[in-house]
Amino acid sequence: QTSSYKQYRNINIEMKIPPRDQIQEGSVKFLHDSLYHQHQAFLALDVGMGKTYCTTYHIADSRKATLVISYNLAYQWESRMQEYSSLISGDENGGLVNIVGSQYFENCVSGKIKPRAAVYLTTISTLHSYQKLHGKGSLQDIIDALGIGIKVFDEAHTRYLQFNSIDLNMQTDETIYLSATPGRSVKTEDRMFTKIY
Repeated sequence: QTSSYKQYRNINIEMKIPPRDQIQEGSVKFLHDSLYHQHQAFLALDVGMGKTYCTTYHIADSRKATLVISYNLAYQWESRMQEYSSLISGDENGGLVNIVGSQYFENCVSGKIKPRAAVYLTTISTLHSYQKLHGKGSLQDIIDALGIGIKVFDEAHTRYLQFNSIDLNMQTDETIYLSATPGRSVKTEDRMFTKIY
């Protein structure tokens, strides 16, 4: 944590459905327990086992404004989060906003938009474009302007060096890394991946 980190916004999300099995129950408990004692958690579940559900559940339980960062699955998150919770896509007042392009971030940081959504979705390329345009420290400006308390990296094993670069420039209260493949097949890459996460 840095001294420049500002307080996150509290949000209110209701879950529509309970965990479907012991794996999801255990994963929800893992996120809760891990993030109670530290600021980072790495959740590795096979495809279809419920990483998105468990993360949505934790967001609802923690009541912290959240930024979900993916390589290219933001629309999938949008659909699933609406299915699992009370979040409504496009609702700027407590809902879910999918940010495509960096103009939305620019408007929030400049004060043209007063952020009130509970969850923001974006891609790593959008954040890289914003940082390239606005320089070092600009990603923390986004976190502060949106009042983000949790950042989520989806499919953390892909583009893990880019994710790490973004991660190091965004201080939040909690960080969740998600992956169905918690490692790399190339030995030297796996060593680096293990050291990062």
